[in-house]
Amino acid sequence: MPDANEDYWVRRLIRHAETGKELDLTGNARPPFLNPNNAYLWPSKRVIPANAIRRVLTLPEATVKAFDPNGLRIKGARIEGRAIWNRVVFPRQLRLNHPGSHAHTVICVRPVD
Repeated sequence: MPDANEDYWVRRLIRHAETGKELDLTGNARPPFLNPNNAYLWPSKRVIPANAIRRVLTLPEATVKAFDPNGLRIKGARIEGRAIWNRVVFPRQLRLNHPGSHAHTVICVRPVD
């Protein structure tokens, strides 16, 4: 059963997916709090449960179609926990930006035509 923290993140992630606005958790962070290698130092407000992201990615198709075409974009988060990602069909982009670098991860989970 999901906990209150996970439910909070699901609601927050949905809001950002609907608007297409990047969820930027870096705030006014300074090094070393921007370096992903030091993520263990980041405050808890930057920690997203992995299952919260999975829950958003597995919402009903009618709900996801209302999301902005840019999909879900997250910056500066430490993603913790275990989530099973197999059999996920998400017709939008999931982008995870790593602060302090130009690197980012783009995960496209799309149905096969």
